[in-house]
Amino acid sequence: MILNGLSVLLLIRLGLLALVVSFVFGFCLMHLPLTTQGSAWYADISLAGILLLAAIALYAFYISLGGRPIFGGPVLED
Repeated sequence: MILNGLSVLLLIRLGLLALVVSFVFGFCLMHLPLTTQGSAWYADISLAGILLLAAIALYAFYISLGGRPIFGGPVLED
């Protein structure tokens, strides 16, 4: 019930794309075999999934800036 309410809130406030991306991330995190043990036989699949989700998140952050610098111009000029 709470998850449904949050989904509707996300859809109304941020749009359909944000809702779909949240479902994809949730699906990947639930169904990918995640481990912190590097010697496990599925560690490479786990690392690939984590890196893929991180790459998508970083790309979305970069696109959301709309051409502005990541670290802000005035901060680096001082």
